[in-house]
Amino acid sequence: DNFTYPRYNLDCTLWRVYEDGKPLNTEDFHFEFNVDGVKAGEPVFVVGNPASTERYRTMAQLEFDRDYRYKMLLEWLSNRMMIMETQQEDEYSHGRQEMIFNFSNSVKAIGGIVEGMHDPYLMGKKQAMENMVRLKSTAPAAGDDYWKQLADAYKPLEGHSSENRFLANSPFGGSALQLAYATYNYIDLKSQEGASEADLEAAKGQIEGLAESLNGPYQALYLSTLLTELKKYAKADDEYVQEILKGRTPEVAAKEILAKTVFADAGKMDKLLGKKAKKLKKSKDPIIRMGQLFVPKYQAAAQAFRSTSAQRNALAGQISNEVFSIYGLDIPPDATFTLRLADGVVKSYDYNGTKAPIKTSYYGMYDRNQSYDNTFPWGLPEKWNNPPMELLQTPLNFISTNDIIGGNSGSPIINKKGEVVGLIFDGNIESLPGNFIYDEKVNRAVSVHAGGIVAALRYIYRAERLLDEMGVK
Repeated sequence: DNFTYPRYNLDCTLWRVYEDGKPLNTEDFHFEFNVDGVKAGEPVFVVGNPASTERYRTMAQLEFDRDYRYKMLLEWLSNRMMIMETQQEDEYSHGRQEMIFNFSNSVKAIGGIVEGMHDPYLMGKKQAMENMVRLKSTAPAAGDDYWKQLADAYKPLEGHSSENRFLANSPFGGSALQLAYATYNYIDLKSQEGASEADLEAAKGQIEGLAESLNGPYQALYLSTLLTELKKYAKADDEYVQEILKGRTPEVAAKEILAKTVFADAGKMDKLLGKKAKKLKKSKDPIIRMGQLFVPKYQAAAQAFRSTSAQRNALAGQISNEVFSIYGLDIPPDATFTLRLADGVVKSYDYNGTKAPIKTSYYGMYDRNQSYDNTFPWGLPEKWNNPPMELLQTPLNFISTNDIIGGNSGSPIINKKGEVVGLIFDGNIESLPGNFIYDEKVNRAVSVHAGGIVAALRYIYRAERLLDEMGVK
């Protein structure tokens, strides 16, 4: 249910703070709890440290993000998650389930940003803002068209984007890709004069370790996925992709590469690695060939991004200065983990053909649990069985228009009296484009209701002493 609303989530932690080994007395400086919570239209304030936004990016940057950066990242994440889910169906692993959750979270987050970048309304607002700033700015007339310069700096990166994303050495690229890198590094080391035997043995040991996993049940799937991605985004001059595929489908090529490589045979591998660097470099072994083709391509792509990074950052800084010179403090800076106060109101929004309620209740949480027959991930612990009516009727989560982003989780949300009415823990799915633009129509912060926290402490955890300390009757 992450990034969704209506939501039913008790996401909170109580901390006791110590000073000089003793519990700190915070009687004179703390927010009182207001369990009656919030009403529609009530102003509320979030005090916290939002992590990162990219709202000062130009249209050229956003279009690059949409068509290359985030598009390819989303595909990479989705494909690896699919492989892990296939593995999970065959053999359950708790650690892998956690990894799938993390990937799923990222897929939702990046997918929401990409979807927002395809929204003509949101992108139209960004374009209108940029047009207005450029019109008011004196920089272009003075020969400093930072926007055009930045667009020109991004254009060459388009041709390196697929290699920069898909050819990076990663365990999620599969053993064949890792082994291709290891052989490339081994050959490079062997060709250097004065390379120590210890370094060569270490490099050889890495190859041997990776080779052991080459025949794993999912390695053909990892490799065919990589080859599919490369083929999908290959340019007309990407001959290295054609050389690896040799007219075969990615699935057939992957199976044949793994079947024909000598690295699947320890004896043959040892004999091959004993050859001189020049002969190894010219080897027709498909894994070595992958290394000789893929690694230089990735290095060139990474260098293309690195070499223009300083220039692009400088231009982006100039554009931010132009925006600030025109709007001053009327527009907040991008989030950078620094402390800020975000104002908003408790407000509903239209979604899925209906209206979202401003709050949810424990009734809804139990309905979610029962509708899924108490199964993962909607199951509840035994402690939560047989809830009293007082708990069921208590609000659990609520929404507001406060502008938040990742990093705000755990931020208190307070009313105009300085009373805690909730605890921020998420945004709705419609808030994901908030990375590059805030849209008050549907962007909502989701909080745990103060009354929901207190009700759990009272009716489930029986923590009356804590409630007394919190000053809650």
